[in-house]
Amino acid sequence: MKTTKRALGLSVLSLLLCAVMLIGTTFAWFTDSVINTQNKIQTGELAIQLKYRALDSDQTLWLPMEEDTPFFDDQMIWEPGKYFGWRFNISTPSEIENKLALDWDFTFQNIESTSDQSDVDLADVLVVYVGDANIQNDLSRMTEIGTLSEIRDGKVIKEGKLNYDGQTWGGFSVAIKMKEDADIKYQGATVTFDIVARAKQAASELDGFGNRDYDKHATYATWDGTEMDTNWYDPDETNYTLDSAEKLAGLSQMVADGKTFKGKTITLTSDIDLGNASWTPIGTEDTPFEGTFDGNEKTIYNLTPSSDGEYTGLFGKTTNATIRDLTIKGGTINATGTNVGAVAGRTVATTVSGVIVDGVSVDGRYGYVGGLVGEGYTGKLENCVVRNATISGGQYIGGISGQGYATITGCSVENCEINGTSWKVGGIIGQLNEGTFTFSDLTVKDTVIRSTSNCVGGIAGFSNYGNKTFKNCNVVDCTIEKSNSSDLTGVAGFVGQIYGQTGNLFTFDQCAVTGLQFVSQRNVSNVGGFVGDGYWRGYEGMTFTFKDCTTQISAVTANHFSNTGAFIGDLASNTVSFEGTNEANTAGTGIDQLIGTQNADASVTGEDTVSFTK
Repeated sequence: MKTTKRALGLSVLSLLLCAVMLIGTTFAWFTDSVINTQNKIQTGELAIQLKYRALDSDQTLWLPMEEDTPFFDDQMIWEPGKYFGWRFNISTPSEIENKLALDWDFTFQNIESTSDQSDVDLADVLVVYVGDANIQNDLSRMTEIGTLSEIRDGKVIKEGKLNYDGQTWGGFSVAIKMKEDADIKYQGATVTFDIVARAKQAASELDGFGNRDYDKHATYATWDGTEMDTNWYDPDETNYTLDSAEKLAGLSQMVADGKTFKGKTITLTSDIDLGNASWTPIGTEDTPFEGTFDGNEKTIYNLTPSSDGEYTGLFGKTTNATIRDLTIKGGTINATGTNVGAVAGRTVATTVSGVIVDGVSVDGRYGYVGGLVGEGYTGKLENCVVRNATISGGQYIGGISGQGYATITGCSVENCEINGTSWKVGGIIGQLNEGTFTFSDLTVKDTVIRSTSNCVGGIAGFSNYGNKTFKNCNVVDCTIEKSNSSDLTGVAGFVGQIYGQTGNLFTFDQCAVTGLQFVSQRNVSNVGGFVGDGYWRGYEGMTFTFKDCTTQISAVTANHFSNTGAFIGDLASNTVSFEGTNEANTAGTGIDQLIGTQNADASVTGEDTVSFTK
C-alpha cells in the first residue's frame, strides 16, 4: 500500500509538470501579418505671395507681384500734391496654409535718389502713408509714416500676422505722395526702391503640447553658414548671376580653390541675407579675386566674417578687380589680424565704386582697418558711403581706408565712430602714403574720431611726403577726442600730422571745416582747423595754400591749450599762402590766431585778407 501510494503521488506530480510545460509553449497552428510600407515624414515649406491692385481702382482681381512688376507707368508725371498707391495682399499659397500662424512685415529697401543737383534728394519730399485694406483712394484715412529718406534704414512700413483660422491673408494699403511745397528744383530728379515682404512662423504658434514659447525666437529665413552652391559655374562662360547666399559662398570656395575669375563678371540679381553666419572672405593672399563683382544695386545683409589672419571682409584680398554698386547692411567684421574692412581686407589695383556700407561694426585688433577697405593699397575708391558704422582697431584706422595709395574721390563718412588704440586715425583714411595725390569731393559728417595717441584728422590722420591736393572736401559737425587722460596733440580738422620734405605742396581748394570740436581730459597743443603739426623726421620747406576755404571751430574742451590755430597749429619752418576768399570763425573757443605758432623763417602771405571771427 505504501508502495502504491508513493507511485500514485509521482504520477500526479508528473501530470502537473506537463501542464506547466504546455502553458509555456506556443503552438503556431495559424499565422498572419499586415505590412504598411512607404511611410514618410515631411517638414513643411513656407511660401508666401504678395498680390496687389491700384488704390484708385475698383477692380476685384488681385495681381501677383513679380520681381520686375512695373508699379509706376513711365508716362506718369509726378508733381507737388500728386500721390499714387496700392492695396496689397500677403497670402500663403503653400500646402501649410490654415495650419500655421505666420508673422510678416513689409519694407521699402535700396532707396536710391539721383539728380543733376548735389543738394537735391527727391526722397526728401515723397511721403509714405499706410492704411487698412478696404481704403480706396482716400489718403485722409491713412497714417503718415515718413518720407522715403526717413525710412532708408529699412524701417518696417507695415507688419501683421496670418492666422491659422482660415484668415490666411494680410491686406493693407500703401501710398506715396509728393509734398505740396516741393519746389521747382526737384524737376528731373528720380528715386528708385525695392518692395520686400517677408514671413516667418509666428512667435505665438502652438507646438504639439500646446506650448506657445517654442518658436518665440523665430527669425526670418537666412543662410545657415554651411550650404554652398558651385553648380552655377561654367568655365566657358564669362558672365554669371548669383541670387542666393549659397551661390555667393560657392564663389568664395572656388576662389580659394584657385579660380580667380580674371576676365569674368559676377552680378547679383537679388538681395542676400547672410544671417550673421560665419563668412569666409572671397580671395586670399595666394589666390586673390581678380574679376568684376557687380552688386547691381542689391544689398548683402548681416555680413559677419571672422579671421585670425590677414584680409577680412566680404572679400579678403583683390587684385586688378572691380567691385561696384553694392550695399552691405548690418553685421560685424571682427578679426585678430590686420587688413580689415567691410568690403575687402586689401585691394590692389582695384576699383571700388558706388558701394554703401551701412550699420556695420568693423573691428581689427592690430591695424589697417577701414569702414570700406582695410588697405586700399592701389587703385580707386570712388563714390562710396560709410554710415552708421563703428570702426575700431590699433593703428592706421580710417572711415574709408586704413591706409594706402588708392585715390579716394566722391566718398563720405556719416554718423560713425572711429576709434584707434594707437596713432594715425582719420575720418577718411588713417595714413596717406608718399607720392602725389588729389583727393576730391570727400565729406565726413556727424562723426566722432577718437585715439589714444597723436596723428588724428577729420580727413587723414597722417600724411607722408609728396604733393597733396584736397579739393571740395568738407568736415561737418565732427568731434576729435582723446580717449585717454594724456594730452591731445598733433590733430586737426583735415590732416593731423605731416612728414613732409622741402618743396612739397599741400593745397586746400574750396574746402571747409565747420562745427569742429576738440575734446581732451587734459591739454591740447599743436591743433589746427586744417593741419595740426609736423612729424619730427621732416616738416620744413613745405608750402600750404588755402584757396576759398572755411574753418569754423565751435568748441575746445580741455584744461589748457597751446600752439592752436584756426588753420594750422604749428607751422614750423614752412610757408602759407591764403588766396581767394577764406574765412575763419573760432568765437567762444579762446583760439585767437590763424596759425598757432611758427618759426622765424616761416612765411605767411594773404593773412590780412582772411575774414576772421574770434
